[in-house]
Amino acid sequence: MPWLDAVAVRQTSGEVVVAVVNRHAYETVDFTLEMAGGQRLEPVRYEVMTGHMRAVNTPLAPDQVVFRPQPLPASGDSLTVPLPARAIGWLTCRAR
Repeated sequence: MPWLDAVAVRQTSGEVVVAVVNRHAYETVDFTLEMAGGQRLEPVRYEVMTGHMRAVNTPLAPDQVVFRPQPLPASGDSLTVPLPARAIGWLTCRAR
């Protein structure tokens, strides 16, 4: 996917944390996470930071662009979540 950049880290606790960026200026992109060996994934948290192209945080308006909780996908062998245009997403899940 030419518009997505992502990195995933498996922590010693067993949680998998994925940071993903959608660089497309206008389109939401769905991304799918699958674990090697077909492990089942249980989503714990999904947060997205996005805003208008010209939105910025200022001392008078510090919450214009912040991470906001998103609905969690169902548990399964893979997780697919949407990432809006110009957004950064953090997905945390447990692999079992």
